[in-house]
Amino acid sequence: MGNHCSGRKALRNCTDEYCSIRIGDWKRRGLLTPGQQFNWQWRQNGEPVGNIHIATEVDQIKVGYTCPDTNNQSQCHEYPIKLQTSVLARGGIRYWLTCPGCARRMSILYFGGKYFACRICYKLNYRSQRASFTDKHFDRLNKIRKKLGWVPGIGNSIGKKPPTMPWQTFDKIMAQYNDCTRRAILAISGKLKNTTAVLSAKR
Repeated sequence: MGNHCSGRKALRNCTDEYCSIRIGDWKRRGLLTPGQQFNWQWRQNGEPVGNIHIATEVDQIKVGYTCPDTNNQSQCHEYPIKLQTSVLARGGIRYWLTCPGCARRMSILYFGGKYFACRICYKLNYRSQRASFTDKHFDRLNKIRKKLGWVPGIGNSIGKKPPTMPWQTFDKIMAQYNDCTRRAILAISGKLKNTTAVLSAKR
């Protein structure tokens, strides 16, 4: 086959650390018409990290690639992944991938070193799920600051109301911002107290 999918052989906890196939990307590019064949490549920092060969059929796709086995020898894999469809409320059809591991209907499958499967099979979390309680508050603060056109970072000064934004909307956003700032400061204070207690116990 000549298609290599080195991916990320060592299993990790976050979905964004894996090569993945997203059925929505292929649908938008018009690649799901039966009878098509194409190569799909992943890149990281501009460098290719894996690629697979895809052949589309009426109710399934066939994936083909090579990856290292336990003896670090190239091993060829080729198998079908069933497609499912659902009707959208506004008309049209949405395509889904059937996970080869658990048969769940999924929009994304991940390469875990040998086969493609869903994030549930590989026990993966989204990046946001791994963020700490404090990190989530800071992320939310920066999203609000970005929305208002302010420089990111809680340490930076509060900017002005965007010219085209109604005062009522701005006041509502500022209430959210102030509440999020209060929660972030409380979370930091809690972390500092815990760290101080740990350090004191080690003395």
